[in-house]
Amino acid sequence: MDIKYKIFDPSGNITALVEGDHFTPEERIVINDAIMAKHAEVEQVGFLSDGAPAMTMAGGEFCGNATRSAVLAYLLQGDGTASNSSGISLNIRTCGKDIDGGAAEVPASAPSEIEVWCRIPVGGYQICQLDEETIRVDLDGISFLIKESPVLEKLESQFDADSRDAGLKAEAARLLSESGIDNDALGVIFKRASAGAGYVEIVPAIWVKAVDTMFLENACGSGSIAASLAEAFAGRTAAEYTIMQPSGRPLIITHEKDSAGTVQAAHFRGPIRYDGVLHTLQL
Repeated sequence: MDIKYKIFDPSGNITALVEGDHFTPEERIVINDAIMAKHAEVEQVGFLSDGAPAMTMAGGEFCGNATRSAVLAYLLQGDGTASNSSGISLNIRTCGKDIDGGAAEVPASAPSEIEVWCRIPVGGYQICQLDEETIRVDLDGISFLIKESPVLEKLESQFDADSRDAGLKAEAARLLSESGIDNDALGVIFKRASAGAGYVEIVPAIWVKAVDTMFLENACGSGSIAASLAEAFAGRTAAEYTIMQPSGRPLIITHEKDSAGTVQAAHFRGPIRYDGVLHTLQL
């Protein structure tokens, strides 16, 4: 079968989006592995519906940056879009959620870069302090351990440049295994000290159960949302949270609260680069 897909770069979290969602879960895994084998830079694969805007990740997990990429893919097609004073928007369904997303405008040509936003419902999320260095955040489809900066500083002092990535992934796997948490995807968000910088810098290590992959991602949307929730939980509140990604590009997050002050949704935005190339893979 011929697999057609495009590759997007949402703040560094390289995402391949396949045309069509008629594949079985087993076929999605095969396609995921084949695309990643062909494109070493790709960190995740999603599948776009031929009907109303919807996306399914290869592992069935929730992914914020892939959702933003899917929003852009549909905006480029003009599917299900609506124009208003703030730009162009649409509603997309992913991981059982209806999510609003959009952009100020749609690029007329490729390659290009554009800021794309999403509103992610997080009502019912769970958060707790496990120890002085760890906050746990559970979202639908993905759970995180948020580690304060001394943890990363200590780990990086133990590794040289060649062993650093493997060492951080191994440590993330150990932390997740010992924590006993379970979800479609799990992650450890290592915070890096950035005192006085006005932003939170993260190093995300993400494991997806169904495809059994652990990545040190160049950007993580859901991890950035979790980090912003952890900041608020720890009393470090802000009108908006700038979460700096390993790619050097930021994701900007604001919280939508109910009358009791509980966060019900997270709005996040950031740049997406795309080249407009349609790739084909034969399986």
